[in-house]
Amino acid sequence: GDPEAMSPGKLLWDIDGRADPNLGYTAGQAAIGRLRDGNFYAIFGNGLRSANACPVLYLVRLSDGRVRRLATGGRALADTCAGAPNGLGRPSLHDVQGAGEPGRRTADFVYAGDLQGTLWRFDLRGVDLDSEPPTGAGVERVFTATNAAGQAQPIAGTIEIGAAPTALAPAGTGPRPVMLWFGTGRPLAADDRSDATPQSVYGIVDRFAGTAARRDLQRQSISVGAGMSGTIGGGRVDYAGSATGRPQSGWVLDLPRAGERLSGPLLVRRGRLVFASLVPDGDKCFAGASSIFAVDPHRSRLEGLPLRRRLRRLGPRRRAAVRADPAGPGQFARAGFVARGLPMKRGASAQAGFTLIELMIVVVIAAILAAIAIPSYRDAVVRSKRASARQVLLEAAQFLERNFTAAGCYDFADTASCLARSGPAAVRPSTMLRAPSEGRQSYVITWVYGATGQDYTLTATPCGAAGAGCPAGAETAFVDPDCGALTLTQTGLRGAGGSVAACWQR
Repeated sequence: GDPEAMSPGKLLWDIDGRADPNLGYTAGQAAIGRLRDGNFYAIFGNGLRSANACPVLYLVRLSDGRVRRLATGGRALADTCAGAPNGLGRPSLHDVQGAGEPGRRTADFVYAGDLQGTLWRFDLRGVDLDSEPPTGAGVERVFTATNAAGQAQPIAGTIEIGAAPTALAPAGTGPRPVMLWFGTGRPLAADDRSDATPQSVYGIVDRFAGTAARRDLQRQSISVGAGMSGTIGGGRVDYAGSATGRPQSGWVLDLPRAGERLSGPLLVRRGRLVFASLVPDGDKCFAGASSIFAVDPHRSRLEGLPLRRRLRRLGPRRRAAVRADPAGPGQFARAGFVARGLPMKRGASAQAGFTLIELMIVVVIAAILAAIAIPSYRDAVVRSKRASARQVLLEAAQFLERNFTAAGCYDFADTASCLARSGPAAVRPSTMLRAPSEGRQSYVITWVYGATGQDYTLTATPCGAAGAGCPAGAETAFVDPDCGALTLTQTGLRGAGGSVAACWQR
């Protein structure tokens, strides 16, 4: 149908988080797949800030909107996770039956990560969807992502699924092992932009038996030097355990810069795992730093391209990345960086790698994020905080009007007090002296009265403005460049540092 001519009668179904305590703020598109009952489903994680704050997978039948939910960690759907607020990210679907059963093509497994760093596998091969919650589904923990300091790393993006090394055999009669690639870090909440927690990129083999940990992985590293120099290194992944007797479960690549995280999906193209990273900038006028990486999917030992420094070096006939050792060990070729754990230098021309078009796919993703998505996200954060300031100003005005009805005045500028005259109930609530009223403070609310107690001016000033006077712990870097401070008087007159109509409506 025409999206410009939508009507309530054309809406197939809608799920409202106000009536479902497990549904939070979801991010990204739902995965669409057919399950073994023959129906197609929208499959998505519950996102962040749900009322119950636990990770939950949603299976919504497209034809009629019937909802089925799967909890994780052995919890019931009614359980809460207030002690460690969590939510499930974007899922990826895996079909293990398609090759052996032509025409089936069903979503047998669903992989999704949560905001506390756990990667979950949902086995839907024997699920009974006639009940809520469904029965017969297997929900197992595959991996928990933590950095070297033991801090949980949120998994908010999709999981790229691909073939495991051919030497790996299935566990018993189970499915053939698969590789799972994903990155950590999130750009979802207001404080995420300033989060400097170290993040990583992972390549994990799922043998469909047991749970892997960071100690089971081969650690790879990136050491960024001055100018065009740097070091990328690490050992070979011992999937079979031939060296130590303990098989490794994949690799982990720790991103080198504080706050660096993935900025889009991971893609496997022509034998390379390609992804882009982002380091957000504290200034909304700048997109921050970004890098493009192309690594061996099973070993992670190849090149990374700093975006701002490398794009201008790629000519129309040059390749976008290089194979290992294209110009000798430790040398830098015109079209990329070389791994091998040695300093990168200028060197000879690159050998054939993957094409410039494939690199540009990743570049476009990074460019869209830098030019549109990130500024839009920052603007949405500012508008959300501005809305909380407007709400507190209106609540404070209502409070003063009630006080005027009880005492005949708002309050005096001198020692006489209408608030005291109208009784203890009229003491100014502390929640009306700041915005938002809960969480980290972004605005300070000031109350100024006239000498006769017959007028007032309420002002919401961003904590980052000069002279705001916000307390310790407030968001002292926050400013609203479009609207500045908001004001409201006893006559209902509204003011702002920008367009009053725009600042009080959005």
